[in-house]
Amino acid sequence: MLSDLRAAVLAGQLELDVMTVGVCLPCLSFAAFPLEAGDERTARREARRLVPILWAEGLELPALLALERERRDGVPDAREAVADVCAHGARSSVVRALVWRLAQDLAEDVRSSTPRASS
Repeated sequence: MLSDLRAAVLAGQLELDVMTVGVCLPCLSFAAFPLEAGDERTARREARRLVPILWAEGLELPALLALERERRDGVPDAREAVADVCAHGARSSVVRALVWRLAQDLAEDVRSSTPRASS
């Protein structure tokens, strides 16, 4: 099993786009909106809660394909991550890190697309 830090680094490298990966964006917003508002504690709690839901509802295949591409390309930790995901599924540190990364991506999309009031 990869450490949380190594899993986060690998999840950040995966070629998955929050808007096209096929996860439920309204579900992911339960983590992204608090994050965008600066409430990281709530965002992390919601992201942990969402991991098995998003995994079961469609994240599994794109995540495994992305990890396999990284493994094939010789990316550090990818081989271990594939084995961890195959053995533990949604309980894998890489999957948890990936959901957190997708929540961050959605929060950034919200932040960049929301008009700010002028002072």
